[in-house]
Amino acid sequence: MITLATELFSAHGSNPDASCKTTGKPRRVFDREAKSNVFNLSSANCRLQVPKDDKTSLNNPHQFLVLQICIPLTAQFSFQIGVSDSHGSKRRLIFSTALKDLCETPLHARIPLLDIKKGSWVNACFDISGFTKSVFRQGYNCMDIIEISPSVNLRKIFSLRTCPPPLGDDQIQSGIYPPGVVYTESIPTQQLFPAGVKYTTQLFWYEKTINTSISQAQGGIGVNIVGFNAAHAPIKYSIFNIRMA
Repeated sequence: MITLATELFSAHGSNPDASCKTTGKPRRVFDREAKSNVFNLSSANCRLQVPKDDKTSLNNPHQFLVLQICIPLTAQFSFQIGVSDSHGSKRRLIFSTALKDLCETPLHARIPLLDIKKGSWVNACFDISGFTKSVFRQGYNCMDIIEISPSVNLRKIFSLRTCPPPLGDDQIQSGIYPPGVVYTESIPTQQLFPAGVKYTTQLFWYEKTINTSISQAQGGIGVNIVGFNAAHAPIKYSIFNIRMA
């Protein structure tokens, strides 16, 4: 039986280092806005990896990965995920706010994070199965390893069986989900931020990334994304207003 959610890392507890490998000495600090302990990765050589042992795999089959993060307004942030496809081949997905275009090779992809929120706490939810299938043209099997790089405050990493609904500003796009999503489930209570914390939930998937990249490259000309609502009916929305030079 596949569980609804699996916690992969938490900055809480007496020994959060037990579940992760760190380099560059990221600091655990109390964040007033998050009302909880977080790991601060600010220096260039800071890294946080799960699982702790390089020779083991998370072997996590969940479709969605959630990072509870706050990226400083003027900083760049990146992370990467090692995945296994349906044939057992190892692939790597590299996400970064410093990238402008998506670059695909047979073994890895560099994916831009063009519209992730900065300066506030976010449940950043990624359709890892969808990225794997679209980039590598192979079925998705599992997540093997996750590596977080600067600059970011990190509260939790967890995986979800099903897609959560967007929350906050992204509710403007309510009803838009990655292809194949037929229903949503709320993030389990034990993975939520404490009561009173202001945060948003953003969804990221392959088709949305492609179209956001195209739109920004064209100087803000509106581009439609084909998404699906919870009843699996295709619908369209425009990310940007059409603006002609």
